[in-house]
Amino acid sequence: MSLAPSRPETPRETAARLARVPRTVRRVHLIAVAGTGMGSLAGMFAAAGFEVTGSDQAVYPPMSVQLE
Repeated sequence: MSLAPSRPETPRETAARLARVPRTVRRVHLIAVAGTGMGSLAGMFAAAGFEVTGSDQAVYPPMSVQLE
């Protein structure tokens, strides 16, 4: 069984998945946020209206610029 989706998620599916997050959850802290994957996830959370914080040992461009 593969955990990867067989096709891209539709906007309706994304909205349904995000609707399952309790409404009381509005802050997210990501560890290793300066990586391209976690940094992109941070951007998606921020775009969805979450307050996002993160930590990492070192932050370098281009992620340092994107995460400002």
